[in-house]
Amino acid sequence: MMSQISARRGEWSTEERLINHVSNVRFEDLPDEVVRYCKLLMIDSLGVMFPGSRAPGCPELINLVKSWGGQE
Repeated sequence: MMSQISARRGEWSTEERLINHVSNVRFEDLPDEVVRYCKLLMIDSLGVMFPGSRAPGCPELINLVKSWGGQE
């Protein structure tokens, strides 16, 4: 949806063009290579996240963040 200013000028801002494009992309539109690579990135992220959470200094950091409060 165009902003009121853009609608008056008949132009789309960069943000509006990006939002329009992203909101109209369907999973079926993505190339197989992109889907495979994104899956690899997710698996890689999980693969380093769990062992890394036990690395030296991590428990202390977790306790510090918890002491700041927020949602449980």
